[in-house]
Amino acid sequence: MPEVQAITRKNFDDITTKKWIKAGVLFVSSVANSEKEERLDKVNRLAWHIAVLARWAIKADLREQMGMLLKLLDKAGRKAINIWPDRAIISHLQGIEISEILYGKEHHGVAIRINNLGQAWHRLGELTLAQAQLTKALTMLEKQPGDQQQLIANLLGNIALLRRDQKQIDDASTYFQKALAMVEHKHGLEHPLVNICVNGLGRIIKANQGPKVAIDFIGNVLAKSVRASGVKDHPNIAAVFCNLGILQAETGEKGLARRSLLIANKMAKKTLPKKHPLHNQIEKNLKPLVDSDS
Repeated sequence: MPEVQAITRKNFDDITTKKWIKAGVLFVSSVANSEKEERLDKVNRLAWHIAVLARWAIKADLREQMGMLLKLLDKAGRKAINIWPDRAIISHLQGIEISEILYGKEHHGVAIRINNLGQAWHRLGELTLAQAQLTKALTMLEKQPGDQQQLIANLLGNIALLRRDQKQIDDASTYFQKALAMVEHKHGLEHPLVNICVNGLGRIIKANQGPKVAIDFIGNVLAKSVRASGVKDHPNIAAVFCNLGILQAETGEKGLARRSLLIANKMAKKTLPKKHPLHNQIEKNLKPLVDSDS
């Protein structure tokens, strides 16, 4: 089979090869965009085809097709990490290569994809490799002209999560604080990065300074969140109220704990499906507080 493929490739002229690549890109794009419920085996196969086409598009210098494939590589990398980690790494590496060709090596789009690679290494447990990529991406973004604040904040949050898993708790706290300071004035707790930072810092503060200090911290963040984006029903905010209620119960503030958990319960019912695990967590912690009042 490899010998047949080699002979076939030799007999394809550049024009014919480019036509096949273009047709292939259109096909995988249509498949990727039409899939509503993607089975794991389909995601796996599609990621492989995208990777093969990306190599050919780079070789043929088909820039329009490279641009189309870049989006598919990003998507494939995010999905494949859960089922085929090695393929996720390949997708992100090729995404970096294509973005360097299209935009230049110093472009912020390259830094974003280096960040994606770092996150993939983190998910794989390769913490040293993850740190190298995330640090590289941060250095690149900090040198970029214009407002890169949101991208830098996201990277700081990713580094904080990595440092936490490396048991570098003081560093993790510093990075969480930096990321939170950059976005907290614009976004409320419904924003994923704000939520990650608050949860991360809340755990660190509880471990180092006790639940009462953690309660004060979360209370202040909730007040800032209301000022930043108003009062909203959101699953992230429901989770924060649940965590607050648990901390308040630990310190004996049963009335406040009951109030926080009731808010969390009402918000979760509005914003989450019935089988979501947060419902069980809220009910488990709310039940003894309600029973003690009856």
